[in-house]
Amino acid sequence: MLSIVKMQLYNIRNTSKDDETITKANDCTELIGKAINDLRNISHTLNSSYVSKVGLAEAIEKDFSYIRSAKGLQCTLHRSGQEYPLGNEQELLIFRIIQEAVGNSVKHASPTTIDIHLDYKPGNFRVVVEDNGKGFDTGTHNEGGIGLTNMQVRAGLLKGILEVDSSKDSGTVVRLELPV
Repeated sequence: MLSIVKMQLYNIRNTSKDDETITKANDCTELIGKAINDLRNISHTLNSSYVSKVGLAEAIEKDFSYIRSAKGLQCTLHRSGQEYPLGNEQELLIFRIIQEAVGNSVKHASPTTIDIHLDYKPGNFRVVVEDNGKGFDTGTHNEGGIGLTNMQVRAGLLKGILEVDSSKDSGTVVRLELPV
C-alpha cells in the first residue's frame, strides 16, 4: 500500500506545474520511503527465523537501529565474557523477552537511554535491560501487565529467573539469569 502511495506521489510530482505541490510531494515521498524502511526492519525482527539466522546480538542491534531512528533514543548493547551459542529456541525466547522489556520502556517510561548487557559466563548466561525512564512502583504491579506476564512465562520456559526492579523516577532494570 505504501509503495502505491509513493508511486502516486511520484505521478503528482512529475505532472504538477506548481512548485509548492512538487515540494510537498517530494517531502511526502521521502517520509513514505522512511516508513517503508522502518516497516521492513520491524518485519525482519518479528520473523522468528531471523534471530537464528543472524544471532542474538545482531538481532538486538537491528532492533536498536530502528528505535534510534524512530525515537531518537541512545541505545547501547554491551557484551562480556566469551560468547557461546545458546540454541535457536533459547535465543528466540531471550530476544522476545528483550523486545518486550525494551518495548515497555519505550512505550511507558519515556527514557533517553536504554542499555542491554549480555554476560556470558561458564554455566550462567545473564541479560540485563536497563533504562533511565520514569520507572514504576513494582508494588502496585503485582499482577503485572500482559508484557510482564509474557516475559515471566518465557523465562520459565528457559528455566531462568526474571527480576524486574523499578521505582518511580528511577528507571527500570530487567534481569534474566539462565543456567547454561
